[in-house]
Amino acid sequence: MPSIVGTTVLLLIGYVFYATYTNRARINRLRKAGYPMPPWNWVFGHLLVLKKYTDRHPADTFITTSIRDMARDFSDTDMFYLDLWPFTTPVLCVCEADAANQATTKNPFPKADSFNVVFEPIMGGPNLLSMNDQEWKEWRALMNPGFGSGYIQDLVPAIMDNVEVFCAKLRQRAGTIFCIEELVTRMTMDIIVKVTLDDDMNYQNGPNPLADSLRAMIRWTSFGNFFIRHNPTRPLIMKYYGSIMNRYIQGAMTKRWADYKAEQAQGGSKRSKSAISLALEGYLKKLDNKGLDGAELDRHFAAYAQYQIRLFLFAGHDTTTGSMVYSLHMLAKYPEVLRRVQEEHTSVFGPDPAEAGNLLRENPALVNQLPYTLAVIKETMRLYAPSGAVRDGVPGRSLTDRHGTSFPTEGIHISIMHSAIHDNPRLWPRVREFVPERWLVEPDHPLHPPHGAWRAFEVGPRNCIGQTLAIMELRLTLVMVARTFSIKPAYDEWDSIKPKGLLERWGLSKQGANTVDGDRAYPIERGGGHPKDQYPCRVTTL
Repeated sequence: MPSIVGTTVLLLIGYVFYATYTNRARINRLRKAGYPMPPWNWVFGHLLVLKKYTDRHPADTFITTSIRDMARDFSDTDMFYLDLWPFTTPVLCVCEADAANQATTKNPFPKADSFNVVFEPIMGGPNLLSMNDQEWKEWRALMNPGFGSGYIQDLVPAIMDNVEVFCAKLRQRAGTIFCIEELVTRMTMDIIVKVTLDDDMNYQNGPNPLADSLRAMIRWTSFGNFFIRHNPTRPLIMKYYGSIMNRYIQGAMTKRWADYKAEQAQGGSKRSKSAISLALEGYLKKLDNKGLDGAELDRHFAAYAQYQIRLFLFAGHDTTTGSMVYSLHMLAKYPEVLRRVQEEHTSVFGPDPAEAGNLLRENPALVNQLPYTLAVIKETMRLYAPSGAVRDGVPGRSLTDRHGTSFPTEGIHISIMHSAIHDNPRLWPRVREFVPERWLVEPDHPLHPPHGAWRAFEVGPRNCIGQTLAIMELRLTLVMVARTFSIKPAYDEWDSIKPKGLLERWGLSKQGANTVDGDRAYPIERGGGHPKDQYPCRVTTL
């Protein structure tokens, strides 16, 4: 037995040395060839350089912020290599729109396996985020109808029901200091479950096993935290919460299956009410409805549909929540922008804010008459990019920068840095200003964004399937909030009342920076980027 253990340890040590040498040697060859990268060494790669950038910010700042800062020092090429082994495979950071389009649109590179390793435990299996080639095409085609603009517009009344519950929660909290992101999270969870499963989860009014399990899994998922990713108990914890999610989703899908069969028996005239029902309808059409003969839902479809639902629940609430809170933050920060948003809402819905919900239920297309509101949302998502994208490099293929230099990708992850692209002054005049007007000018205007520069939902055939839903949620929420509530950040007050950690109570905690670019609501990692401390604020009714 001791010899087996000893052999295993030696093999593990040998693998670590081999993998370290392989990754370091690949970067060293690129360095010797003159490709742009920060100062490098054999022992630490670029880890020490990255630390210099992370030390500029609070310790919990989302890592993409530090890489964005690093990109400012490589503005001549807008691409550079990073060696962060053992945390990840060597990376080619892409900080410019055209090179990003090469990777995602012109001849798309495959999705990165390391991305799947981090997030697949949340999804449970192959999903639209991790699939490639024909498998991805088939499932994207099946799921597309449930996220089409016409279908989402039909769901406006159901979305409005949940937004109005959110507004009622704000009224209850008026005059107090609280963290608004928790309320927004519960609302977006209720909406995505309604859209995908036609299930009324009612998470805004109490706990729910599906939502609580998903959020627990997110807490155990991290790109940047090595210790969370490699905690030996993590697989068991993820499996436990995943089984709870599966039972809930399976129950909801079984109900939709029964509803679908009953509707088909009556002639099939009733339109499906959920994304999963529309996907089931498309799947059975491919089989010429032969699957209707069985008493149970097709097992292959059920398993793979379950993976997609888990993806939608994760992505469909995470980025929307962060973008929602940051949109409210921008309205609080820029009173003139808020005034223009309010004026636009009054011009479309009339002087009484309470009537907006009923008008939207009667005529959902009214939401399309809010160009300035949409501009505020898009500009917010430019400054606070929800995430990024990662692709696998391919032997023999490269990306070309604006000078014509080809960057090899073999053995390299291609990291499309949304935050850095959105911060690129060659793409965005007045790059660090909040300028909603850039989204309203003509294409020949200097402020007009170049093609592929805005990547909040990615660009190309593998863009975010849920972007229409996310934008709809954001617009409807701002309509119901902007003229009814005043929301102001309350970080200083929150600092005085929030629970203190053990080191802080003992006076041993290090007092460093507490802002990024002067902003207390800087993004931290929790799935995607989310405002620090879930955005403590004070709400008053108008």
